[in-house]
Amino acid sequence: MPVFTVTGDVDPFLHATLAKGETIYCESGAMVMMEANLDLKGKMKGGLGSALMRTFANGESFFQQHIEAVRGAGDCLLSPMLPGAMQVVDVGARQYIISDGAFVAASSDVELKVRTQSVGNALFAGSGGFFVTETSGKGQLVVSGFGSRSNRAKTSRSTMRMSCAGTVRYATRSRSRPGPAAVSWAT
Repeated sequence: MPVFTVTGDVDPFLHATLAKGETIYCESGAMVMMEANLDLKGKMKGGLGSALMRTFANGESFFQQHIEAVRGAGDCLLSPMLPGAMQVVDVGARQYIISDGAFVAASSDVELKVRTQSVGNALFAGSGGFFVTETSGKGQLVVSGFGSRSNRAKTSRSTMRMSCAGTVRYATRSRSRPGPAAVSWAT
């Protein structure tokens, strides 16, 4: 699996190390530097419908960059679109809903799907409008947010109220009942 490492404190870079045959995908324009063993291609991840939903509903890029270690292992540096902190999260046992514009990069087995949410959540919960981006699959996801990072974990004994306006990601409880379980960047 590719290895993601955040380097630097103010306006950090994302350093990705890939073994031969591994692939990552990232937001269009995120690649800053890559070694000669890597190939860069622009692709519509998830097909035409997913690309259109990503672009018009969530403000993400229509084409995403796919970086593959074709001729051997290699490293690349990526930069988020917004200045601020980045966080590498493991996707698999826990899935996430991420805010518009927060996506930086992911390993190839992580899928991002735009879905609609209820009218009540969209209008009154401040949770990102009618469309949200939800993860599926297994691997690593890198998100960024304007400002500093703050992690808060909800325990079974605590109650948490949050405004999703400044939230970059939160975990879903299950596939059928999404709800906040862990919050990052509650700025």
